[in-house]
Amino acid sequence: MNTLNKGVISIIFSFFFILNTQGLHAQEEETEESEGAETLEMVEISDVT
Repeated sequence: MNTLNKGVISIIFSFFFILNTQGLHAQEEETEESEGAETLEMVEISDVT
């Protein structure tokens, strides 16, 4: 059970990390304010978790 929980947690963290990197790259390419706001929300959510 303990190893399973660690695996799930690591998968979730890597998933959020991938979302973060994709969001940051999108923010660099898209200079529109709406895109930037969505990226900031994603970063805040992943920082909480």
